[in-house]
Amino acid sequence: MIAGTSVSLARLRNKKERVDWHDFLIIMRNLRAHFTDEEYRELGRSHIRSPPLLFAFVIGRLLLSSIELYR
Repeated sequence: MIAGTSVSLARLRNKKERVDWHDFLIIMRNLRAHFTDEEYRELGRSHIRSPPLLFAFVIGRLLLSSIELYR
């Protein structure tokens, strides 16, 4: 997963650490061989369905129109 990057496994396991964009792209390219398109879509769906994000969407819909929420 981290082959060809400057990122260590310990750094990836630390949720307070950040990864440079270039390293992120290499990691995503490395993972591509292990996931199908549908699995990638499901990862995105599961993120959108997380309780904190759903709560933010509810508040956003109460305060903003659809266009304003999109912006």
